[in-house]
Amino acid sequence: MAISANLKSNPLVHDSRNLPHGALPLDVVKTEHFLPAIEYGIALHQAEIDAIKNNPEKPSFVNTIEALEFAGQALQRASSVYNIFSGTKSDKEMRGDAEKGIVGLDEIISQKLSEHGNNIGLDEALFARIKAVHDDPASQNLGADEKRLLEITYKVYVRSGALLDSAQKQRLRELDEKLSAATTKFGTNLAEATDAVKIEVTEASLTGIPDDVVKRVMKAGEDAGLKGKGIITLNDDVAMISKYARNRTLREQVYRAQTNLAYNHPKFDNRPVILDMIKLRHERAQLFGYKNHAEFVLDDRMAKNPETVMAFLHDNLKVYKPSAEAHLQKIREFALKKDNVADIKAWDLKYYETLLAEETFSLDMKKVREYFPVENGIKAFHYHINKAFGLTLKEKPYPVHKDTVRVYEVFNNASKTAKSFVGLLMTNYTQDKNPNSFKQGGAWMDAPRTRSVRNGVVSSPIVTNDCNYTRQEPGQPPVLGSPYDFSTIFHEGGHGLHPLLYTGKYPSLSGPNVLWDFVETQSQLQENWIAERGLLKKFARHYITNQPIPDEMLDKMAAMKTFGVGYGGLRQTRLALLDMKWHMTDPAQIESLETLEKEIFDLASLLPSEGGSESTSFSHIFAGGYSAGYNSYKWAEVLEAHIYSLFPKDDVYNKDVMAAVRERIYASGNRRHPSDEFRDLTGGNPDPKHLYLREGVLTAPQAPAP
Repeated sequence: MAISANLKSNPLVHDSRNLPHGALPLDVVKTEHFLPAIEYGIALHQAEIDAIKNNPEKPSFVNTIEALEFAGQALQRASSVYNIFSGTKSDKEMRGDAEKGIVGLDEIISQKLSEHGNNIGLDEALFARIKAVHDDPASQNLGADEKRLLEITYKVYVRSGALLDSAQKQRLRELDEKLSAATTKFGTNLAEATDAVKIEVTEASLTGIPDDVVKRVMKAGEDAGLKGKGIITLNDDVAMISKYARNRTLREQVYRAQTNLAYNHPKFDNRPVILDMIKLRHERAQLFGYKNHAEFVLDDRMAKNPETVMAFLHDNLKVYKPSAEAHLQKIREFALKKDNVADIKAWDLKYYETLLAEETFSLDMKKVREYFPVENGIKAFHYHINKAFGLTLKEKPYPVHKDTVRVYEVFNNASKTAKSFVGLLMTNYTQDKNPNSFKQGGAWMDAPRTRSVRNGVVSSPIVTNDCNYTRQEPGQPPVLGSPYDFSTIFHEGGHGLHPLLYTGKYPSLSGPNVLWDFVETQSQLQENWIAERGLLKKFARHYITNQPIPDEMLDKMAAMKTFGVGYGGLRQTRLALLDMKWHMTDPAQIESLETLEKEIFDLASLLPSEGGSESTSFSHIFAGGYSAGYNSYKWAEVLEAHIYSLFPKDDVYNKDVMAAVRERIYASGNRRHPSDEFRDLTGGNPDPKHLYLREGVLTAPQAPAP
């Protein structure tokens, strides 16, 4: 398809610079480029689809399945860049303005992509060719990767509605359009509600909070023109405030701000959005013949059905709840003894838990933070992947969309030859200080492009890692993190390793395109190494003296490793149960969000409810891909704990085990079913006892079966 004159200046359609390794032209992309580029990409993709389905030749793997696999690259390029900007550089034009009735690009583009996806997924002529290849006995002679791609392609189209009748297909289109709009609305409401939270504080109210955090809070107030006051937003160091603020009223303010996000909000209330979404998902699942959305989702997961997931979660309850109850009782006794607080509330938990840990283990966690500058966590990850996988990173000046982004060329060894080039890693670990720009919270990985090989030409992956650490201002000390922050860097880096280490040729078989309850295994596995003493001695260094963390401090940290694990495990189990409750319940039986949440809260929480909602900000299941799948996090912990147990305790970089892990868990991507890869690696099925024993919540040799 020829590029029109008005599109030739659009860098997402045509970039004459021919950037090395197919790098993205992020430095010159503007908001107005997105919609025309995506519309062009949709038209080009549709033309490619038309050519495939109208091919007069007999359907074959090459002219149908493989051709389909490599179609749509222009659209993928434009939409992937849009996703980068939407997550890290979103503005009012992209998000829209509900108050002014302005529809944002997020909603417009989401609906266009949803409609285009349905046009392809429900194309009868195209599916007829796919089915012909799938049913052809000759397909049994295909290679392993080709068979797997054929199997997945066929299944994707069936699960996209290819076997539905015409009336059902039309209803599916309507449902998907509404779901797309609802998903965008949920995310926009959450972003706007988060942005709206600005808690004004005096410096006196920040007693107990680490000095570096206090300085940032007060500087934010100064920048906003407030005299003698600071500003806390929910993108700031709220965890530090929850852990260290002596001011109980401030802790409550922060807690309520977090738990009331997009809940009963006069402008950005996600409750009606959630109820609509649940109805739409339920009806959609029933179109496909499933009882509910959970059944539909889990039919394409390792778990296979809701019953397996619920059994796993209830086994978690049996293990974690007693441990959590004992932990909470210790905190209650400590709070009463220390401050005569007899009615401990949810906003007191982290504060007294932190003080109790420090007293129990004679460890000042604020002092510990001084040995964890965020920059050192980044260096530790670079060192680790070189030692573990022979990867080296070389920072290069590639085009970027923000001055906080770093781009690294990744090589398979230290030679840095063209032959050993693996891909590009783009990291953006810092919060956005532009008041007109929004960066979503949390930490995440994306793969704007995955590895592919066509006609002998290799297209290398491009991977992004994002976090939300405070920006280091000029002339200021390094930004301090914590052991948890180091783990987060390793976690997102582990996600990035999945597409970077993939060795196949088909993008659909690349990591992270694996079954959803396997996708967190690769990331959570990497967190194990940042807790190893050897790595900490090398990279946990004092931000002023550069002295390594003392052995005594490491000993205490090791002793504290299982402190409160049961409570954390209970929380994750509760969130997974809440997810399953939403997606296993007939919407006609849901009285309200509050009554549904109360049932799960009463089952899996130990402190009284203080109002608010966990669902209205639960973006994993209402704006991400984890609906009926949040249990993946705990399940992935079972998998990675079992895998990590293969390493000898005195040789955590054992070359033989590491090579097997690389091949089975990372390089293979989705070329085989993850259960098969896991069994080949470990010699058996996943066993939760490895996780429970590591966490210290179980001391007996037996654990509940998954």
